[in-house]
Amino acid sequence: PVIYVATWSRSKGWGPLILRSEDGKHFEPVSRPGLSGYPITAIRLLVPYKGKLYTAPTGASGGKVNDAGVAIIYETDDPAKGEWRAINEPGFGDPSNVTIYELAGFGDYLYSGSGTLEGFQVWRTRAEGKPPYHWTRLIRGGAGRGSINQGVISMLPFKGALYIGGGIQNGGYDNRYKVGPAASEILRIHPDGSWEIVVGNARDGKQPLSGLNAGFNNYFCGYLWRMGIHQGWLYAGTLDWSVILSFNRPEIKKTRGSRILSAVGVNNLVDSRGGAEIWRTFDGENWLPVTRTGFDNRYNFGIRNIVSTPHGVFIGTANPFGPRVGQWHEGEWSYVDNPQGGLEIWQGT
Repeated sequence: PVIYVATWSRSKGWGPLILRSEDGKHFEPVSRPGLSGYPITAIRLLVPYKGKLYTAPTGASGGKVNDAGVAIIYETDDPAKGEWRAINEPGFGDPSNVTIYELAGFGDYLYSGSGTLEGFQVWRTRAEGKPPYHWTRLIRGGAGRGSINQGVISMLPFKGALYIGGGIQNGGYDNRYKVGPAASEILRIHPDGSWEIVVGNARDGKQPLSGLNAGFNNYFCGYLWRMGIHQGWLYAGTLDWSVILSFNRPEIKKTRGSRILSAVGVNNLVDSRGGAEIWRTFDGENWLPVTRTGFDNRYNFGIRNIVSTPHGVFIGTANPFGPRVGQWHEGEWSYVDNPQGGLEIWQGT
């Protein structure tokens, strides 16, 4: 009956901490800086399962906020003591696994979704016995899609299956490693380890169960960033990077699709389709849109949290475009006030 919080560290700091509070006001560390002695900067995961608490480093020093350099999962059965132990071989024995974005308990297994330039991997373990535990790989190579299924970004059990959302770091185009741009997919894994494409591109005899291609038919869907369950419905929120086109100089737009953009017009595209999308489903296969335009705010380019409460579902957006925003006008850039900038929280009843 306590709250745990993972912090973020600057690249030259001592490393992030895991903190613990019994009253929500006073926090104390329950880990060493950096958790493991590696030069890491980010811890994102805190997942309870079978009476234990699990986590994994996510970012490393040198500005690699999504790349820990080594994929290791840690557990503790007494978080207050701050004693953490590794439960897998580094990278599961595969050095291409450079980080772990997501963990989820589902049925008898703890599942892990990794990030790799060859395409994400999904592993699972019963988390029993003496660590390091025995792990089984269920998916490799981005489920046959390769590097454009770079990482598992979200993971959530729903009505007898584990749903997995993918993505490419940095908003759908990994400039560091030249991956993408490409729209992201949703897969689901069954208890027997088999998997299906829910939203995505057909391949290897598998068709998307929803009839929707990657990104819910939206090329600009860089992440399936967050999922949540409310009143028996599964909600999925995206990141839509189309608003970034507004900040490219018109004369240097020579990317793929530039002829289409020239014909349609960037402003027309962003005005009509800009903003993150939220979709929901009752059965995992038939999906309905909740919003396709970031709640009519192009600057709400990502859905970061979906939380069910007795008062309705609460949705938090990612929106870094404020309080001022760049504007290209008469051949030069200037900054103008942007009342639509900054995160928003929405309540659905």
